[in-house]
Amino acid sequence: MTASDDLPGVLIVEDGRLAAATLRIQLESLGYDVLGVFDNGEEAVRCAPDLRPDIALVDIMLCGALDGVETAARLAAGCNLPIIFITSSQDVETFQRAKRVNPFGYLAKPVAADTLHRSIEMAIHKKKLEQRLLESEARYRLIVESLNDGLAILDAGYHIRYCNTKLVAMLQNTGAVALHAPFTSLLHPGSVSRFLLTAQSAATSGFASFGGNLQAVDDVALPVRVGVSCRKAEGNRQSEYVCVLTDVSELVASAAAQREAEAKYRTIFENAHEGIFQARADGRFLEVNPSMAALFGFPDAATMLHEVPSLCALFATGAEQGEHCLPFLASQESVHGFQLQLMTRKGDTVWVELSCHTVLDAAGNVNRLEGMIIDVTERRKHELHLLRLATKDDLTGVSNRAAFRDMLKKSVEEVKESSICSALLYIDLNYFKKVNDKYGHYVGDMVLREVAARLSSRVRTADVIGRVGGDEFCVLLRGVGGVERAVSLAEDMRGVLDKPFENLPEEHRLGMSIGVLLLQPPDVVDAGEAMRRADSAMYHAKTTGRGVVVWEEGMLQSKAC
Repeated sequence: MTASDDLPGVLIVEDGRLAAATLRIQLESLGYDVLGVFDNGEEAVRCAPDLRPDIALVDIMLCGALDGVETAARLAAGCNLPIIFITSSQDVETFQRAKRVNPFGYLAKPVAADTLHRSIEMAIHKKKLEQRLLESEARYRLIVESLNDGLAILDAGYHIRYCNTKLVAMLQNTGAVALHAPFTSLLHPGSVSRFLLTAQSAATSGFASFGGNLQAVDDVALPVRVGVSCRKAEGNRQSEYVCVLTDVSELVASAAAQREAEAKYRTIFENAHEGIFQARADGRFLEVNPSMAALFGFPDAATMLHEVPSLCALFATGAEQGEHCLPFLASQESVHGFQLQLMTRKGDTVWVELSCHTVLDAAGNVNRLEGMIIDVTERRKHELHLLRLATKDDLTGVSNRAAFRDMLKKSVEEVKESSICSALLYIDLNYFKKVNDKYGHYVGDMVLREVAARLSSRVRTADVIGRVGGDEFCVLLRGVGGVERAVSLAEDMRGVLDKPFENLPEEHRLGMSIGVLLLQPPDVVDAGEAMRRADSAMYHAKTTGRGVVVWEEGMLQSKAC
């Protein structure tokens, strides 16, 4: 028989038959469900788990191996039962033993029915409250033990009343923190005074915090942030303090690493040979290093920042070009080896190589530019010199044969694609060998340089002149329109010889033979065949009339000198 859902189940442990029967009658008349009556403690303890009573009435003076106090203790521990002692004993020692069981009542025989009823109802009610409190404490303990922060509860004298396992772990202590030990014993000596001041402040304001260190094992100081809350004394209750300790060792290490990184960056920034800068997205300088200032002729970084408002102001072609360049730089995640011309403090132009990257804000917008500038003026001069050596004729400065041939190939492809005519002139100087023989190569070289200069003055920017032999030149005329225009330009070029040459007697006049090949679609020959045909036309002009000869449709047409 077990307790029903409506009636509290009662267990009676009484070795007096009359007393037991009387209790049973009283209980049943009051509406209780008597689950069992036992005259000894052993049997009651054995049967109680199966009966599952709500409360036990125990005679404190039971006979047998288990007296009433021991029986009650086992029932309370094994079945979590509220106990009411019923006795006629006035023995003080027995009463003191009974108190250790924490009974919910202590009734003297004989017990009146109404007294019995009130005692049982109060005991069951208190047991339910106690159970709720235990459940609440269990939830509280679960929360406290699950915290990622250390927690300690202190009495008014700052002695430890409770601490969670996280705090023990933070101390790197394999054992438990000693209760009632001073909280200050957990702190690094340098943090004790700060804790005492913080606790005093919390006693006034309710809460205060400080940054300090725990004293972990092997005297290792663990950085923590300690929040202290004070629950002030009320009535007979003393003040207590709740301390929440947050491990900030990672933050401290991160901050230290950041400071170290910033120190390294600052060392590199100040001592780098390259110019380094930080600028806003609009180009306004935030910072430049000493090498950057020196590159542009400023005595120091502060002077440059004062005199040069932004990167745009350094552009050799004007700030407007810089304002056009900035959006490109800002649109790229990073730019490497971008070459441009900038201007120094004295107005000199320098070629630089710019490498930079963008730094974004939290919204993903460009916050600033960080970059490096290297002076490549000398390198660029050297590269241009090498390019000139590879593409220019040493003597005259016009394109050499290889470079001219490359330009002719490109022009042939342009004619095929655009259907716009071009013309190739093949020029030979008549009587030049006599100049070398009579006046020497020095004068001959002077004449060749002058001829090249005069020819250059007669062509447009888009046209190309090349020296392809000792006294032979080629001219590529782009977009001439037709053969008549090409011949007209060729005749104009023959006029460059009208003016006398320095160091060459006037009576020694030079002549010029020109072969003309029109490059027009659809029958456009390749560059090699074009050179051969124009050369053939020039040779014909030289041997027949020393004038202008045009290659037309496979035939050579002479033009009057």
